[in-house]
Amino acid sequence: MVRFIFTFATVLLVAGCASAPGPSTQDITANLPAQWSNAPDASGKAPTFWWQNFQDEALSEAIGQSLDANPNLNAAAARLARAPHADELLRGGGAHLLDAAPRQRVGDR
Repeated sequence: MVRFIFTFATVLLVAGCASAPGPSTQDITANLPAQWSNAPDASGKAPTFWWQNFQDEALSEAIGQSLDANPNLNAAAARLARAPHADELLRGGGAHLLDAAPRQRVGDR
């Protein structure tokens, strides 16, 4: 009986993974306005401030407020501002800032 249940479960799993063939692909054409196709000056890159292409002041204002209030962006900007100083610290130029505690060497007893 256990063997039958195992075999039946295996057949169900294999059948569940199989799928019926989908519809054949067909050529889909759309009637697009002429200004939407074959843009000669398209670079393939989205502009930095893409939302301004909509020319909607409310959208631009909302996105501007959310960018200003985004703590992740503010933190990233702060890290970028500190980056030149971090290089100096790593090279030893600011080692005195990292550790000012007196140490006792093994031979100084």
